[in-house]
Amino acid sequence: MCQTAHCATVASDLDDVEKEILNGLAEWLKDYKLQWNIPDSADSSPAVSMLQTQLLQKRKEEERLQSQLDNTYDLLEQGIYTKDVFLTRNKMVVEKLEEIHISIDSLEKEIVLEQKRLQAKIDVIPKVENILDVYWTLPDAKSKNDLLKSVLDKVIYTKSGRNGPHRKVHYTFALDLYPRLPKSP
Repeated sequence: MCQTAHCATVASDLDDVEKEILNGLAEWLKDYKLQWNIPDSADSSPAVSMLQTQLLQKRKEEERLQSQLDNTYDLLEQGIYTKDVFLTRNKMVVEKLEEIHISIDSLEKEIVLEQKRLQAKIDVIPKVENILDVYWTLPDAKSKNDLLKSVLDKVIYTKSGRNGPHRKVHYTFALDLYPRLPKSP
């Protein structure tokens, strides 16, 4: 704070701002826990289960098509298929197999991404709880700042007026917290 009498600077005590940041984080954490029905692990998510079911279906389809492809060779060797029929059927089955392989690759990547996203959601809760527990025990501003930066992208501080001598507990500033969260698809 400026020590000059009648200074036009509008400021707040750092302790007050820190307390409000931590209060805001605590409130955000409470809402965040209510918002997400977070499972115990990233593998037990409904979204991951659905993707894994789709992947299983695609793999069964891949096996069926591979069997069909093998069958086209057998039918050619037995003389049931002419060369033209074989080439047409073979090409069609190979194209379907390529589409299935692309789908399988896409689903596998999507599952990994969803597991990482969910794991990040799971990890953010204990991280914020730890900050709330240890913040005031940290020895210096850099440590506190680094800890806050691990869960916040930014904090916007807006000061609307002076705190009079009797308005100490009625803050005239607002904070907007921007938590660091995993991106949604």
